Amino acid sequence: AFSEPLRHIPWDAALLESASGEPTSIPWVSRNSSKPGRSESECWILQASPEWSNPRAAWHRDDVAGALFKEFQRLLGCEVSETAYLEAFRWNNAFPLNSPELPGKCVTDHKRCLVAGGDWAAGNRVGDAYESG
Repeated sequence: AFSEPLRHIPWDAALLESASGEPTSIPWVSRNSSKPGRSESECWILQASPEWSNPRAAWHRDDVAGALFKEFQRLLGCEVSETAYLEAFRWNNAFPLNSPELPGKCVTDHKRCLVAGGDWAAGNRVGDAYESG
């Protein structure tokens, strides 16, 4: 969380990609405080990529938080105000290693009138759960 709003950032969320198509360190970033009913504090969520996270798995979470904050500033191309709150969480199962990536984005058994879907069936993001149906 920041003590001052980051007014120079004109968007509330972004999927970040590198110009070369290589994975970025932070592929997803969102202004959590832009959601309805949230506090007035400027709060951002950064999701690090597996390519960035895995080599740092043994790091202390305070070191991870600091490194991600520096990377956030680098990706924005500017210095960001001091943080009022900074914390990192490990979400070890955020990216499934064996996602089936089904062509229909779900499993269908017409005989049993059964459909199973979710982010696991179509990818690894909450939007994939929506796409899966």
